[in-house]
Amino acid sequence: MCKVAQYVWDQCERWVGSATIRHKSIISHFQSFSLMNQHHCVKLAWKGIWVAIAMKIWNHGNKVVFNRGVVDAT
Repeated sequence: MCKVAQYVWDQCERWVGSATIRHKSIISHFQSFSLMNQHHCVKLAWKGIWVAIAMKIWNHGNKVVFNRGVVDAT
C-alpha cells in the first residue's frame, strides 16, 4: 500500500474515533469500513464517504503517475 493512502485512511479513522483492519483487497476494505452501533442511514453515509475518499486517492495517484504530479496527502 502507498504510504500516503495509508496516512489518509488513518486520518479518517482518527476523525471518527474508529479503527479497522487494513485489507489488501479493496472489496474487503470497503466491507470492513463501517461504524458499529449506528443507524442504517449513518452507516450508508459513511460508505459514501469511503467511496469519495477512495476515488480521491485513485485520482491523485493517476495525477502523480500520468501528469507528473506531486505525492501529497493534503
